[in-house]
Amino acid sequence: MRTRTLLAGALLSWVASGVRAQDSPWDVRLLPGESGWFYSEALDINNHGEIVGRFGANSDADSRGILWTGESWVDLGDHCGQPIGWPLSHAHAITDSGLVAGFLLASGTGPTLGVIWDLETQTYQLVHPDPEGDWWPVLFDINESGLALGRLYHNATFSMRAFVWDYSSGNGELLPLPDGAVDSDPGGIGYDGTVVGSAGYFRDIALNVSHAVVWRPDGSILDLHPEVVAAIPDVQGTTGHGIDGNGDVYGSAYNAVWWGYATQFYAWRW
Repeated sequence: MRTRTLLAGALLSWVASGVRAQDSPWDVRLLPGESGWFYSEALDINNHGEIVGRFGANSDADSRGILWTGESWVDLGDHCGQPIGWPLSHAHAITDSGLVAGFLLASGTGPTLGVIWDLETQTYQLVHPDPEGDWWPVLFDINESGLALGRLYHNATFSMRAFVWDYSSGNGELLPLPDGAVDSDPGGIGYDGTVVGSAGYFRDIALNVSHAVVWRPDGSILDLHPEVVAAIPDVQGTTGHGIDGNGDVYGSAYNAVWWGYATQFYAWRW
C-alpha cells in the first residue's frame, strides 16, 4: 500500500502568471475572439492544445460554449449542433479525442441540460439522467474513456447529487451517498473512473459542512475528511476538487460556512 502524505497551506494571495520579467520564457497571449465581446473564459485544455470555455458577446446572460484551436475559434453550438430552446451553453472540459463536456441553458437562470459535444463527428449527446425534469444536470469533467462527471441540482429543494455519465452507452447513474450524507457535489474524475468530490453532512439555513470524498470504481467510498482535519487545525469542512493520473487528490479545507461565507480556506493534497 502506498503511503500518503498530506500537504496543506493557507491560501493567502493570488499571483498573476502573466507578470514576468522581460527575459521570461513564458509566452502569454490573448485568445482570439470578436472585438466588442463582453467577456471570454478558458476552462480546460487537452494535450493537443485545444482549449474550451465560454464567451459572452453582450453580457454574462448570453454565454456560449467555445473551442479555441491555435489562432482560431468556433462556437460549439454552431460547430456540433445545439437543440432548439437551449440557446446558451458552457464548455467545461475536453479530452484528447475531442469530447467536450458542458451544459446548455434555456435562459440565464436555467433550467440546464448536460451535453457532450463530439468534435470528430460534429454531433452532440444530451445528458439527462432525470427524465422527469425535476433535477437540472450540469457536466464539469470528462475522462479519456468518455466517462463524464456532473451534478444534478434540484430547483425546488436546492439539493445536489453527483453523477457519472457514460458517453459510449448514453446512460448515467447517481453516485451513492456515504452514510449520513444528505447530498453530494462533483470535483473531478480520474483516468480509471475514480471520482473526487464532496458529501454534505449537515444542511441548515446558516451552516453547511462537507466532507471530501473519493468514489472508487469498485463501488467503495473513502472519506478523506478525518485525515485532512487531523493535518490542518481549526477547520470543519473539506472538499475534493480533482485527481491526477497517479491517484493524488487535491482539494480545499475551510472553517464553518455561516450564511454562505467561510473566513479562511486551505489548499491540500493527499
